Amino acid sequence: CCRAAYFVSMFGSNMQEASPSTQVIKVEESHDTFKALLAYLTTGQLPTTSDSLLQLLVLVDKYGVSDMVPTIIRHIRNSLTGDNILGYLVQMEGLCTRYPSLAKQLVIFLRDHRDKLNVTDLEPLRGCPEVLHLIVCHCLCT
Repeated sequence: CCRAAYFVSMFGSNMQEASPSTQVIKVEESHDTFKALLAYLTTGQLPTTSDSLLQLLVLVDKYGVSDMVPTIIRHIRNSLTGDNILGYLVQMEGLCTRYPSLAKQLVIFLRDHRDKLNVTDLEPLRGCPEVLHLIVCHCLCT
């Protein structure tokens, strides 16, 4: 687990967690997302079947696996399609300031593929003021 600063500090200290007995870690994330993190920690590879890459991005930040961030962002960029761009943008609400480069890349992809979208397709973005602000600023100001 040397890839994750969180676990290194937990098990490498004099804290209760460092004792040799089995430890239980309460995980609030989805099972699949945490499983993808564990797969990366043990193999150094990002599972190709991870459907929740943005959730995984938040999780690796939480546990200090910073070397995984570029890999996840690259997978997101490479997996963008007209069918999933809006889902990614909705998930980016609240993450735009943490990952501004990724947010901008998603908005550029949306702009470049806007001819494939209907106005009604944009409905899920109504509840995403941060993302809408970014879309408006990037599409109107550049």
